[in-house]
Amino acid sequence: GMVIGWSCSGCTPAGPARQSVSGTVMLDGQPASGLSLVLTPTESQQLGAAVHVTDGRFSLDTTTGPSAGEYDVTVDTIEPDLEEFERLRQAGKKPLSSIKLHPRYRKPGALQANVLADQENVFNFEVKSR
Repeated sequence: GMVIGWSCSGCTPAGPARQSVSGTVMLDGQPASGLSLVLTPTESQQLGAAVHVTDGRFSLDTTTGPSAGEYDVTVDTIEPDLEEFERLRQAGKKPLSSIKLHPRYRKPGALQANVLADQENVFNFEVKSR
């Protein structure tokens, strides 16, 4: 049989382990879409992360998630590309760029997350349009 792993014992980058994170984002009490959520480290050795919010939900796994620690959470609107814009318009949906989000969520301070190692990290964020 093949021995897996010997050749790679030294090739994992030394650094903090990423954690899986999931949760919800509600905008004025409704599930939000067309938003990006960014976890910004408060300590230099942490690994930050970013994720799109769709239908009020987001999730990051252990390959894309943040490392354990305290994070400033910022939320911003995602401008749709033209193709997406046209698709939404034809479907009779509001293009995502019409989302109103209070500017305070774009900078650190409004929302925080404390990511814990080796456990389920579920965050439910509430944001407001004004």
